[in-house]
Amino acid sequence: MLVKWSRDISVKNKTLYKNTFMLYLMTAAKYILPLVTLPYLTRVLEPDGYGIITYMTAMMTYFQLFVDFGFNYSATKVASENRDNRTKLSLLLGDVIAAKIVLVIISAVFLFILIPYIAILKENILLTYLYFSSVLISIFLPDYIYRGIEKMEIITVRYVIAKLISAVLILVFVKDKSDLLWIPVLYTIGTGVAVAFSWYHVLKKLNLKLCWLKLHNVWSTLKDSGVYFVAVFATTAFSATNIILMGFSSITTQEIAYWGVAYQVITAIQALYDPIISSVYPHMVAKRDYGLIKKILMFIMPVIIMGIAVSYWLADLAIYIVAGSGYSAAAPIFCLLLPVLFFSFPAQLLGFPVLGTMGKEKLATRATIISATFHGTGLVALFISGSFTLINIAILRSCTEAALCLFRVIFVIAMRYMKH
Repeated sequence: MLVKWSRDISVKNKTLYKNTFMLYLMTAAKYILPLVTLPYLTRVLEPDGYGIITYMTAMMTYFQLFVDFGFNYSATKVASENRDNRTKLSLLLGDVIAAKIVLVIISAVFLFILIPYIAILKENILLTYLYFSSVLISIFLPDYIYRGIEKMEIITVRYVIAKLISAVLILVFVKDKSDLLWIPVLYTIGTGVAVAFSWYHVLKKLNLKLCWLKLHNVWSTLKDSGVYFVAVFATTAFSATNIILMGFSSITTQEIAYWGVAYQVITAIQALYDPIISSVYPHMVAKRDYGLIKKILMFIMPVIIMGIAVSYWLADLAIYIVAGSGYSAAAPIFCLLLPVLFFSFPAQLLGFPVLGTMGKEKLATRATIISATFHGTGLVALFISGSFTLINIAILRSCTEAALCLFRVIFVIAMRYMKH
């Protein structure tokens, strides 16, 4: 019976599975390849140097989220609805890039103002600006077009090659802490290669043009994407905010490195969810196939539970293999963050792929805002009470993910009940 079900689903959703596989390749390039270089970087940079890199990465995550502004959902939705209309796709391309240019200018100004107030940034100004250059170049990646027309294989191969180039160059050029500046430069080169290949295909193969319209179109594009931005920003900011606040506390760069190692492993595992969510979303926009959501949950959740159990059992060994003996303090943090893996998959799946396609994007965002408020309040309480430690932050992070999942489950059940 299971074989028959699998055969039926694969026939009905061939495009969905193809794009899911391609998104896995792209996710591997985006998240897994950095995890491959992690054992090397943690050893050659040592905890102090790796702590600086961890902090820089968290800071740039904020700016990347702001510049992306939820377009991977809003623009993907528009592209999916107009996948056969080259004129509208060209207009979408121009509108999104124009909006991102405005956002990256705002980000650059804010970063310039922020640097004097954060010691790690102030002491590493050139490194900070080099990291920001990768955010600048990323505004030209047209991922939303390929996600919308469900042809991720076109961009995935090029993106994987670009990230492989970055990883290899890091192994060649980064030898010790004195080579910190090479890291953002090499990441930026990889992103630049992906942009170049993508635009060749957009212009020559898809026959799209970059159409620039009036300023009010930029505002309209930002306004339409605002609800998605709030949800995506709040979700990811759970993690980045933790590290940013560490820069204002007595937590050392070595401790930041321990957190960075533990959380990067969690993030790399969590990134395996993204291809499923990203490929299901345009499929749901087109077909409203809520039965598929149930089947995905029934199949994936047992796998996640088994994976969490194995990860908890092998935590010390995993951290040792990934980062080395100098990072053993990351193991208990990693164990306390494992519940994030359990709650985040259903929370993401029930977000825009379900609530969004029900026309209830605001409910998905509301759940995120409530959870973000809970997390922010918890961080402030820990900070004021003098309990701002890595262990307590890890516990709070897991509780926040549980809260997000709970609220989205409640909203989905309520909407389905009202529908019937």
